[in-house]
Amino acid sequence: MEWQLSEQVRRMARFETIDLRKSMRALGPFDLVFCRNVMIYFDAETKSNLLKELHSTLFRGGWLLLGGSETAFGVEQWFERKTVDGAIVYLAR
Repeated sequence: MEWQLSEQVRRMARFETIDLRKSMRALGPFDLVFCRNVMIYFDAETKSNLLKELHSTLFRGGWLLLGGSETAFGVEQWFERKTVDGAIVYLAR
């Protein structure tokens, strides 16, 4: 499956590179956060801390998209896992 944003949506989007080791609480709130193919390098505690920080950047109901080999297990208090058109998304609670 391939998704592409319309030009109108792209103009509204904000793209940033950040240091995932630092607090993200000052960022956002966002409707959508992509964090793809980076958590596979972290231990379980670091993953949990990162997911908690990402949650703090999202509106409630906002989407977190992870890489295909990444999951948000153990953080059900922050995210609800959904399948949308075959893709796994995590909705901020």
